[in-house]
Amino acid sequence: MTETHVSGILQTVERQIHFLVQRQHRGGWVGLWFLPDGRAEAQIAGEPIRTIKMSHGTSPSIAQVILRAGQAFGRNEWVESAGRFVSVLRDAECPNGGWPLYVWIEDDGRLQPMPAYWQHDDGPPRGVMKNGCTTNSVMFLLYYGLTQNDREAQRLAKKGTAFLLQAQDANALGLWCNTYPILPTDDPFGNCEAGLADDSATPSALWVLRALHGTTGNADYLARLTRAAQKVAQLFDFNDKTAGWARYYDRSGRACDARVIEKATNIETRSGIELVVALIEAHRLIGDPRLLEPCRRWSSFMIDAMTCDQTPGWHEHYDRTTGQPVHFDGRNEDGVGTEVSGKAALALLQFGLHAGDDRAVDAARRYADFLIDRFPSAGWWATGYHRHSGQPLSYDWRNHQWTAAHDAMIHATPLALLTELAKTTSQPRYLDAAARAAQRLAQLQLDCGGWAFTYQTDTNQPAGGVWQPGRKDLARDPDAKHPFMHVCQSIYASESGIGNQIIAWELMNLADLLQGRPDIHHWQTTYGMPVPFLLNRHRPTASPERDA
Repeated sequence: MTETHVSGILQTVERQIHFLVQRQHRGGWVGLWFLPDGRAEAQIAGEPIRTIKMSHGTSPSIAQVILRAGQAFGRNEWVESAGRFVSVLRDAECPNGGWPLYVWIEDDGRLQPMPAYWQHDDGPPRGVMKNGCTTNSVMFLLYYGLTQNDREAQRLAKKGTAFLLQAQDANALGLWCNTYPILPTDDPFGNCEAGLADDSATPSALWVLRALHGTTGNADYLARLTRAAQKVAQLFDFNDKTAGWARYYDRSGRACDARVIEKATNIETRSGIELVVALIEAHRLIGDPRLLEPCRRWSSFMIDAMTCDQTPGWHEHYDRTTGQPVHFDGRNEDGVGTEVSGKAALALLQFGLHAGDDRAVDAARRYADFLIDRFPSAGWWATGYHRHSGQPLSYDWRNHQWTAAHDAMIHATPLALLTELAKTTSQPRYLDAAARAAQRLAQLQLDCGGWAFTYQTDTNQPAGGVWQPGRKDLARDPDAKHPFMHVCQSIYASESGIGNQIIAWELMNLADLLQGRPDIHHWQTTYGMPVPFLLNRHRPTASPERDA
């Protein structure tokens, strides 16, 4: 690789970070921007922007990637942009602690947690905090507070941490729920769901404890991490057909349906990916062999379940009894998703390297080789491929169906896998493929600096379409402040965070490798929780917790 490759990658990142900084609103970011002009949904309808989105992949993660880029590029204005997000976290903290899924912007500019939540059923609106919003916010505050010596960020990080510790103590399983009520109640931490996977509730909380222990040396954080990791290992379920975790568990530790869509009879691949990665890191710290055994069984199941037709890879869900791939609602599934397969390959690679399991490493390589073979013929990776025919597919989230198109954001996970294999195997084909993918992302980048949701398969132009958000939660409360007030048609939708910031992060990882700085583990950054490893670069001699 030449300096020209590195320069091109950094130029792509610079344009994308500029896009994110320019779209910052009231210190945070909305969920959707509509390209190519970069206006937000509300602006298209002639309304002011009313919400800041806080879920995984949006405002906290955007602030993280802007901060990292600002430090890497020496751009103080980017660091200042990330710092403005601290004010959002200060003003929008929930009464019970933690941070909400959405922040509402009042007419006078004041921020407050939104009291309504997008419902999947006909119950009353639940004002909720998403666990992933709080854990990602704490991670950002830890990193910003430490690297910028910002006392306000450190103070808020401690408050967010206190909420997570109280939530763990109140949970019957000693884990974390997916959601908590915003407003004070008689049982502020009450929830029937442990939420082991949705928005990375428990896995991301384990990463927070890992970061807190690493930066403060506080033994209580390690003890809490140990208890939670051991409980996760106990919940692992296996038989002669499947092995893994469900998405939700009730207070007794029994798998339960998630709202009305996810079935307790499913083994969820994403749950396994995130929990295995967290357990491996816990094993690295604690050394308890009981934490590694579920990872070993999960790895064996995933290797056996790897599709062997035209498309190697893995499905989102498997029936617990039969081991057959199924849709989240129990229907048969024929699409093999690129993102979930790439993340599964990364988790297998991590386990194989950590445990010395060559079969796991070989499975990760096999999937990477499939990606390399597919790239030249199309010039892009599809969102998924048909398990039998190998035809490219794209997933339509509105109708939960596979269609024909491709997404720019899907390229981030293959890029992470290829970069990690290039670092760990020193085989040039992986680095060459990663560089080609980076060049392709630069070609797909739009004039404003972002990427569209989908591109037409024949012209690679942004694919317009109709986006109609659900409004079922307004049935019981017509005056509820809802983040999606308008229906927009024939638009080019760009997620300001979930797709764009992940692409920028992985491009910076590749640039680090090309420049001889491979000190960030790419399989960990892919899961949205990169900060523990960035914090290792800035580990203080004295604890900021003790100094505060």
